Amino acid sequence: MSNRCPCGTWEDDGRTFHGSSSAVRGLPLRYLIVDALCTAGSGVRVPELVSLLEEQGVEFENRPSKIVSDALRWEVKRGRVSRPRRGVYVFVGAPPSTLRRIQRRAVATRDFLRAADGASVFATSERQSCIGTEG
Repeated sequence: MSNRCPCGTWEDDGRTFHGSSSAVRGLPLRYLIVDALCTAGSGVRVPELVSLLEEQGVEFENRPSKIVSDALRWEVKRGRVSRPRRGVYVFVGAPPSTLRRIQRRAVATRDFLRAADGASVFATSERQSCIGTEG
């Protein structure tokens, strides 16, 4: 195994995710995106998602809109997200257990990003949950 850490750990199954201190991609990025769409409750444009992710500490190497669009394309194929029109995405739904896992891992990823930026890791404030909502 390579030493690409700093890395984070999802405590529900002990998996780790690797990357630079603030470059998140792949599954952790998709969890952050689905969690943001779930919380939004209505259509969100790609530039708005990019801004939200950057506020959470995610840094993009090139073309943030392309990276986010690619992650969204994967989630559309999984059936969790729909694309009602160009550049706009809506959370459709997921089983409650899947949603809880996504939300736990999104919180862990955000905590990892805060710690990587030198900020203290703190409990996330209460926020609206979309567990049980129907698309």
